[in-house]
Amino acid sequence: MEWYGDETYSYRNFKDRGSLNISTGEMTITGLTGDDSGIYTAEINNKVNRKIQLLVISPVPKPSLSVWCDAWSYCVFNCSGNTAGAEPVTYWWTSGDTTWPSTKELKITWEETKQWFICSFKNPVSSNSSEKVLNPFIS
Repeated sequence: MEWYGDETYSYRNFKDRGSLNISTGEMTITGLTGDDSGIYTAEINNKVNRKIQLLVISPVPKPSLSVWCDAWSYCVFNCSGNTAGAEPVTYWWTSGDTTWPSTKELKITWEETKQWFICSFKNPVSSNSSEKVLNPFIS
């Protein structure tokens, strides 16, 4: 983007998505995609100012929660979903009024008394949770 006198000019990728506030020098880009990630540098009166790194992160999808059991001695819950472009993603588990961070898998034994489980994806811009899945050991 360029500013000369009373006119601002947007080029290439920012032609229809960029704007420049000439009072504050603030540049706005709308409709961000992963392709917009990168290092941006302001140049004012031929002087290069500090560099800004832009990282575009997509919202996390709704996770899918499945469970697999081995001969009724233990079960493994698996939290899955396509998180490409949404990194960094953390996995969280909820049961009752308790929530804790973990990995994409949760192993329980027949001694587990929690009634149900929910897994969640979280990243710096969003969070999303699976449907509730019942504990197979509880009738």
